Amino acid sequence: MVSIPGLETREDIIKVAVIGPEDAGKTTVVRQLSDTFTTVSPKGKTVGIDFGKCKYYENVRLFGVPGHLMFKFVMKLGARGADGIIFVIDSADPKIDHAVEIYNIVKNVVKNPDNIVVFANKQDLPNARPPEEIKQLVESHVGINAPTFGTVAIEGEGLKEGLDHLLFEVIGCDVQTE
Repeated sequence: MVSIPGLETREDIIKVAVIGPEDAGKTTVVRQLSDTFTTVSPKGKTVGIDFGKCKYYENVRLFGVPGHLMFKFVMKLGARGADGIIFVIDSADPKIDHAVEIYNIVKNVVKNPDNIVVFANKQDLPNARPPEEIKQLVESHVGINAPTFGTVAIEGEGLKEGLDHLLFEVIGCDVQTE
């Protein structure tokens, strides 16, 4: 079991922005990591902000933003003041140019754009690129060297591990196991 020193005693809320191109799985990530979940997704497309209260940590809130560039103002609003970023990339269809634009919109409104992890999502698909390849793609195109986790959001696989790593970055401590 992983322990994050200082997390349980923090009185403030830790805000995590969940960003990425359309259809990468952001809404599913927020839903899977939350015990309370709200979305604005008519016809399956997020046009507002997905909101979740983390089921693992009492003081962590997840804010998923739309992946469509026509909703830039909503992206900024949802990510504003975030303590960390979960960057969701569809491993079978990375849409890396779109991902670059989204990151560039969001990086200026979060507290620290270096507190970031990448979810190489949809690892269950036959044409999914491995997490190492997604990491290299993000590094070469987006310009960030972020820890990258292979995930299958619809099954919840890899999500908590990635969230824990991000929270270690936010809190500023080393991983401890019990």
